[in-house]
Amino acid sequence: MADNTDMKARIQADLDKAKTEGKLRSERIREILKDAVSQAVGELKEGTGELRLLVKDAIGTVVDVVKDQGTDAKDKIQASIEGAVDGVSDARRTAIAQIEGQVDELQAKIDAEQSQIEEDVDIVLTDIQETAQEVPSEVNTAVSQAVDAVRNSPEASLLRQRYAQLRAQLEILRANLNAEGSGEDAMKYDNIKQYLDKAKAWYDRAYQKGTQIDAETSDDYLTQQKSDFEQKMSDAGQAAAQRERQIKLRLRELLVSLGNLISDKPASK
Repeated sequence: MADNTDMKARIQADLDKAKTEGKLRSERIREILKDAVSQAVGELKEGTGELRLLVKDAIGTVVDVVKDQGTDAKDKIQASIEGAVDGVSDARRTAIAQIEGQVDELQAKIDAEQSQIEEDVDIVLTDIQETAQEVPSEVNTAVSQAVDAVRNSPEASLLRQRYAQLRAQLEILRANLNAEGSGEDAMKYDNIKQYLDKAKAWYDRAYQKGTQIDAETSDDYLTQQKSDFEQKMSDAGQAAAQRERQIKLRLRELLVSLGNLISDKPASK
């Protein structure tokens, strides 16, 4: 069982100070609750299930202070609830930011390894071609053709495409994660828009016009899926730019659409 004594003492002290200074107004109460709850939630052990008790204690501390203030009590209690909700959201967003920082670091390492793999393979293939120049011309020609076949093989192209698809999916998941937070502030929508822009860049890399992969995915089903995804991507981007409240629904639809596209086959009926 969590001991919320320190949090309640902090809230009580801040409320007493505000009351002494004649500043015990709803907005100040909201700020006090937000700061105290945010700090307390950040110190909770993950999975303890004690969040409800923490918020209850925080709001209860305010109720004890303002319960005798008549009509003003309702507004101040409502402000305490709003502050507590903001505090929970603020703490969770901080945690999300920390996790995303770790993900970005790992992703940078993965990208570096991916680039190194491609570079190493290219070096090996180049060495093979250079070595083949020392053998008879007919053998040299055969080796060069084999190297070109490996470089341009469907397997190599498919590997690069799958990687780009997964990166696009990751950015859309990040956009969904940010959308799940409470609040409608500008920073939230700006973050979502940035993730969607990154997803679009990776999508474009996965389906570059005129490439072998693009030609191989030009059947009617995949053409329709690509068109559907591109439309949903556009809708989600516009919703984020305009800060619409329906952004969560649009992002979920976008994620499903990308899943259908990556499956490369019609869903079973």
